[in-house]
Order: sequence, then structure tokens, then C-alpha cells
Amino acid sequence: MPTQVSIERYRSSTRIRELDKKQILGYCIEDPQQVLAQVFLDFHVTSYNNWGLFSGSLVEEKDPLTGLSICEYIPETRKVLGLTRPQVTGRLSEILALRKLQDARRVRELERGEVERIISCSEEILRQYKAAPSPIIPSAKRVARKEEARLSQIPELFRQFL
Repeated sequence: MPTQVSIERYRSSTRIRELDKKQILGYCIEDPQQVLAQVFLDFHVTSYNNWGLFSGSLVEEKDPLTGLSICEYIPETRKVLGLTRPQVTGRLSEILALRKLQDARRVRELERGEVERIISCSEEILRQYKAAPSPIIPSAKRVARKEEARLSQIPELFRQFL
């Protein structure tokens, strides 16, 4: 499944993270897991499949305020306003060559604590998500189950970096 890679800039006020700016850098044919595996050691990643990795808790001083957003991209084949979204043919290497990425590059090696924080934040969000009332509408239930499944993958995905 193709991937959309964006750069996100957050601001921190009163210890709460707020998305300030998000800019799409490009699309690539590699799937989100492959992209994550290739970039995480060299770049800060602030969201994965539309889930903020440092959400669900107060901002800590070490939390990155600029990082990459990695999410799956499903090209639509239907026409919107007479235009068809193009199929993705680009490679991650083309995105990694962009100068805009420098703001998200790590200046020191990945610390175990950052990975542990991502895992604990995503587990906390998952606990809150599961504790929320279940939707009544069947289509909303399907969406909720799909989102829960996507969110439950995040802690395991990041354990590979410990």
C-alpha cells in the first residue's frame, strides 16, 4: 500500500501539543511499515497512520516539535471534479532527498526513552479508545473497529526499535 509522507510542526503551549503546520512532502510505493523502518533511526516521527505518537499525555521537554507523518495512502479511482488521483509511482529515496526534511532529522542518536514514550502514549490512547462508548450505528462500529486495529499495531511496531 502506498504511503504519504508529510512534515509536521507542533507548538507547545502550557504543556499541550498543538499541530501548527503540516506539509505533504510526497507519496511513495513503499508501505508505511517499510517507510517507518527506513526513516525512524534518522528522523523524528510525530505521527503514524494519522495517530499522534506523543498524544494522550502532557508534553515533555524532549518531545520533538517537528517530525514526519507517515500514513497509508489509498489512491481513489473515482473522479472528483473531473480529475482522477494519480497512481503512486515515486520511491521513498526521492522524498528523502528533499531539503525540507532537515528540520525533522535527528541531531543525536535515537534514545530508548523516546521509543518507550511512544509505546506508552499509544497504549494509553488505545486504553482510552477502548473505554469510550461503542457507536450504535453499524457503519460507525466498523470504522471504530478498523481504527482500533490500526492503533493497536503501533506499540508493537515501535518495539522493534528498543
